[in-house]
Amino acid sequence: MTQSNIAVPAASLSSTAGRSADAARPGRLALWVMLSGTFLVVLDFFIVNVALPSMQRELLASTATLQLVVAGYGLATAAGLITGGRLGDLFGRRRMFMAGLLLFTLASAACGLAPNAELLAGC
Repeated sequence: MTQSNIAVPAASLSSTAGRSADAARPGRLALWVMLSGTFLVVLDFFIVNVALPSMQRELLASTATLQLVVAGYGLATAAGLITGGRLGDLFGRRRMFMAGLLLFTLASAACGLAPNAELLAGC
């Protein structure tokens, strides 16, 4: 195996060396916010699946109703991602991301407070 020597222009080295850690921070913060929002959706989907036996026992839900809850949650998530992406292009990604997180939080709270399985399947 041979080693190749690649010449790197001095201008490209000086431009990256001059950058401070503070300049890279907003991009990293935005990345962590985006990843945490994505993680919340995956975590909530996992929680819904783990909580199915408790929902069946506490809400006296049938297996068909529980399947409807899981399918409805997946469908709502997919439709929200597609719609949110397009609205983000039109009205700004940050604004739509915050609106989506707010809507997600409110919908999760409404589903958590559902008194019966039929209302939960409607969330």
